[in-house]
Amino acid sequence: MKQFNHTYPYLYVFPKFHIYRAITLSVCFLMLSSTAIAQDQEATIEQDFEELVVQYEETGKIEQKKFRKFRQKYKDKVSSDELNLHVADLYRLNPNQRKDAKKIYKNLLKKPNLNEQNLIRVCDGLTQLCVVQDVANLANTDKLIDSVIRMPKSDKQARIMCAIAGGLLESFGNPGFVKGKCKRAKKLLNLAKDTMPELHDEEPFRMCELMLNVYERQNIKDLDQKINAVLDDFGGSESCVDTMTWVTEWLIENHMGYEGVSEKVDIYSEKVLAMNPDSEYVAIIKTLQARRQYEKGNFKAAKRIMDETLAMKELKPDEKLGLYIGIGEFYLYCGKRDLARECFEKVLEEDPGTDAKGMMIVNLAKESYLNGMKADAVASVENVLAESKADKNLHIETLFYVGDFYRDISNMYIDEDKEQYDVCIKKAIAVLEEMLMLYPEDDTSANASNLLASCYESQERYLDAINMYQNVIDDWYLDSQVPTCQLNIALCYEKLIENTNDIALIQTYKDNLNATYEKILQEFSGHHAHKIARQKLGIQAKGDIQ
Repeated sequence: MKQFNHTYPYLYVFPKFHIYRAITLSVCFLMLSSTAIAQDQEATIEQDFEELVVQYEETGKIEQKKFRKFRQKYKDKVSSDELNLHVADLYRLNPNQRKDAKKIYKNLLKKPNLNEQNLIRVCDGLTQLCVVQDVANLANTDKLIDSVIRMPKSDKQARIMCAIAGGLLESFGNPGFVKGKCKRAKKLLNLAKDTMPELHDEEPFRMCELMLNVYERQNIKDLDQKINAVLDDFGGSESCVDTMTWVTEWLIENHMGYEGVSEKVDIYSEKVLAMNPDSEYVAIIKTLQARRQYEKGNFKAAKRIMDETLAMKELKPDEKLGLYIGIGEFYLYCGKRDLARECFEKVLEEDPGTDAKGMMIVNLAKESYLNGMKADAVASVENVLAESKADKNLHIETLFYVGDFYRDISNMYIDEDKEQYDVCIKKAIAVLEEMLMLYPEDDTSANASNLLASCYESQERYLDAINMYQNVIDDWYLDSQVPTCQLNIALCYEKLIENTNDIALIQTYKDNLNATYEKILQEFSGHHAHKIARQKLGIQAKGDIQ
């Protein structure tokens, strides 16, 4: 499954890197030391394991012949526990086989002689599986946590707690899901530290603690100190490189509206490249650096970085195609539609079945529409929307971008053709409402909700807009759009006050307006929304929190 970042859409997230990391990263840095022979065997089985993971990512399935060959090859080379763990990890990839994965994990957990290293891996696997299967309420994860807490206090228990915390913090899920993960991870880390104080000095604990600080929007100065301390102690290790890459991406996706973050992103990016020049890291970080150059007003420098990244000989074909998608989206963001078209057409030619097909076709259609080929553009959009229904991931992507398409083209008619404007904006609303009804838990829903709220605003449906912005805040509380959503709610209340003569309603709206600005002041210091709220409430700059 390929993943795209809709908050900063030009940042393509490499599918191979992230799927493999989702399965193995926390295990990699939580595994205890072993003998040299075991490490050599592990390296071999991990290489073959990764090949199967990549095959699944590229095709959506694993050939049974290769899977049987994998099991046969390592049947006598590694322990049965080790082999079963890898089999369970592979099963966990496929939604139809997750029950089988869970069964293997639970059987391993019952074994009295399971060594500490594999016990930690089992708990990590179960955590990841619980997170995937029960995103809504974390009930299965809570059962696992409770069973570990009831274990006798020991170093082993403390390490398992740390493993589960790492699994929670590393697992994928929408930002609205983060709050529950953080609460549980913090509880586990505190219990682990109480049981085994020296664990606080070990790398797994420190990495978990750093991720928790980032999730919780810790003050950037304090965060910088913690990051530097981690780099001093563990710089260059695989887990440190992975975690620093993740920190840089998270800051870009969720904190870029805050003072001081942009500069930190530059520094952290260089540190990641210095630690590991592998092609996957370079491509990700170079994309971030190009974005920063564009924000500084230097598009030529940004394009040069992109061109240099594409020219990297180390990039594999699938990585290069992924990079073309990301660069195409970056060019769209910069308003360079001709360059974006070149990137998208290349990808569609070489990989017509890509999950990004809807996004690319819709954006190419938008360019055609703006160039006067309106009928062809609309037909292209409607065709890809109809075709996408057979594939959930493609359908989600396409619905979002079709809604965005009609919202954008409506702006062409806002002052010239009121009837056509209403047709387009209502079409956008219908598509986005359908998406949110069908896929409310998808990562794209925060952006879809935000876009839908802006459509409601354009129709003067201010209460509907407020409710939709509030949905983003409630469900995606760590998303980068949340401060702006709070600000938009305040602006909607201002419009409601202007448009009514009902004294009681006016007072209610004023109370809500002031409460919204107060909330912005309390929660989003350093964000541009904070400055606007301060101005609206007449608070002097010296009262601002730095």
